[in-house]
Amino acid sequence: MTQPKDQPVVVEMIVVAFDMCSSSQIMEDLLLSGRLVALRNLILAVKAFLTKSAEELGFTIYKFMGDGWILLFPPSFDGAVLLSFLSDLCVLYREKFDRRVRRRLEEVPRQVGLKFGMDGGSLLKVIMNNKAEYIGHAINIACRLQSAIADNGENPAYRLLVSNHLYPDLGNVKAYRPVSRKRQLRNIIGTRDYRCKELDLLAPKETAHAA
Repeated sequence: MTQPKDQPVVVEMIVVAFDMCSSSQIMEDLLLSGRLVALRNLILAVKAFLTKSAEELGFTIYKFMGDGWILLFPPSFDGAVLLSFLSDLCVLYREKFDRRVRRRLEEVPRQVGLKFGMDGGSLLKVIMNNKAEYIGHAINIACRLQSAIADNGENPAYRLLVSNHLYPDLGNVKAYRPVSRKRQLRNIIGTRDYRCKELDLLAPKETAHAA
């Protein structure tokens, strides 16, 4: 018997959530000077890069959140390729920000860049208004990790917090200078001291440049 098209199904996914550091401060600064188009152009440049990469690599651009995105990757996605893509995204953002936004700001925030959270697991896929929507713990964790990356007081720009259970699937990440972390994730049961790993997504690029 064929199930209805809108019947919920369970799928396995790797979830990456990221957003812009200091986006509210940047938006307010540009709005006051009448140069908000610079931020729009930056977001469009990131969108174009994501669209091209999704077609080439085979991941899903799930949701735009105003100053960032949620991306979904197949569970078998190669960890080295995934991290290399995120590293390239960071380089693109840094270049576009410096070219299109930085010089138009009255005051450049101390924290500028992208910050990331990553988790993986089962998601409930449902069709709502003819569009696929996803519900699940992995999305919540990825978004909380992305928000919590700055909790240690350091600059979160171009850094990724990944859950401990997903971390081994990424393969050899030595080039990204992994560090063990603990975070308190808001509104997540049983995560008072959530253990995760922090990666510096620009580290391989900086090492190659220094060489």
